[in-house]
Amino acid sequence: MRRLALLFALPIAVLATLAPSAQAALTAPKLESPGEGSAVQASPTLTWRQVTGAAQYEFQLAADRQFGSVQHSVKTKNTAATLKGTLTDGTYYWRVRAISATPKAGRWSTVRTLEKSWSTAPQLQSPTSDFGAIWPSAPLVLNWTPVSYATHYLVVVATDPSLAQPVLGTATTPKKTQGTVLAFPGTLNAGTYYWQITPLDTDGHKGTPSAVGRFTWGWPSGLTPQAVDLNPAAEVFDPLLTWSAVTAPPHTTSRSTPRRSSHRDRRSSRRA
Repeated sequence: MRRLALLFALPIAVLATLAPSAQAALTAPKLESPGEGSAVQASPTLTWRQVTGAAQYEFQLAADRQFGSVQHSVKTKNTAATLKGTLTDGTYYWRVRAISATPKAGRWSTVRTLEKSWSTAPQLQSPTSDFGAIWPSAPLVLNWTPVSYATHYLVVVATDPSLAQPVLGTATTPKKTQGTVLAFPGTLNAGTYYWQITPLDTDGHKGTPSAVGRFTWGWPSGLTPQAVDLNPAAEVFDPLLTWSAVTAPPHTTSRSTPRRSSHRDRRSSRRA
């Protein structure tokens, strides 16, 4: 009987010693993509190999190698993770570990680095540096190429190459648009102007701005004024002032006949 008791007790003891070792054998996942030091334009999908005995996985992405500044921490049953939202440009570190059904976590994988650099800049198409916006016959329409992952664009038009004196929007609140074409909403004083486009992602992170473009704005409003004295008396000057019509601003009606203005000098000043 004593021998039988020992025989029955032996499998139980073996199972008891195997259970912890089985959990401890949960290996570290092997990372697949993106590769070490990969440069990406946007937040990528990160993948790793399946671990035997894993019920789920824990994924971490941080801004430092010690993972003291974790940006994303996700538990998933899949062998891939997609980041919620977007990342600012910079260097990131990521790792994964398997977790059993107990649950008990295995060892972390090796750490990989990831370079997020949204470097694609818009290309200015029109107006070009030799373009002259002649209002209103040749209106000013800004046009540029689209940028992948951009949801909006900041449009700056200024009077100086450093874009410190904007005439569209303000320095703190620039003009924002979703399209890649913008008709200038108004008029400008005659002169030279500079413009630039900056892409924005869905979280409002700024991408690489375009080069600074240049154009000129003109308004051919030259007049030919005439003054006629309506009073033939030598001691009185009663002028009739006339000038040619100029194209009126938007939403107004211009007259086809010359405008007139008359003024009688009540002091009856004598001509020299």
